[in-house]
Formats: sequence, structure tokens, C-alpha cells
Amino acid sequence: MWRPFFQPYHLIIVQDGDPSKTIRVPDGFDYQLYNRNDINRILGPKTACISFNDSASRCFGYVISKKKYIFTIDDDCFVSVFPFSYFLVFLGRVMALPDPIFTRILM
Repeated sequence: MWRPFFQPYHLIIVQDGDPSKTIRVPDGFDYQLYNRNDINRILGPKTACISFNDSASRCFGYVISKKKYIFTIDDDCFVSVFPFSYFLVFLGRVMALPDPIFTRILM
């Protein structure tokens, strides 16, 4: 379900939790996978700035990325039934959302 959205892009995947467990990424994706061991190796003594007790491990992805735009997603996210343009309108804080049903769901 996510393939059409993510396949055209380079992915930086930051695995939180047990670094001995391996995440399997399907074929056809351009990605870099990092876990706690990688973060410790790369950041050295500055590793303490990345908490592994909450969602802050994604901050490492911000540090590593060289791209102009970054999208983050957590492992419990799902594909929206709404077009991406609605999401952009919401991020732009436009008060008159284009669809009243969408407005009720977001509020």
C-alpha cells in the first residue's frame, strides 16, 4: 500500500528498539537503514542527544539527511484515504478546508 508513495524517493530508515532484530525492506527501494548501534558508532559521545525511549530516534534521520524536504512516518501510520493536497492545505493552516467531511475528521 505504501510502495507507490515511497518507491520514487531515497529512504532513511531509523530503527528504534532492539538493534539485533533486522528490518526487512522489500526489493525495489533505495534506502539506508540505521539502528542504535549505527547511531552510537556515528555520533560517538554525542549519542546521548538521541533518546531511544521515545520517538526521538527519528531525529537521527534529520541529522543524516542531505535533502531539502523531509517526511517522517512512524511504524503505526496508515495511508490516508484523502488526496495529498488536503494534507498540504491543512499544513498551510488554511481555515476553510475544501471538504466538510475532511474538516470533521481532523477536528
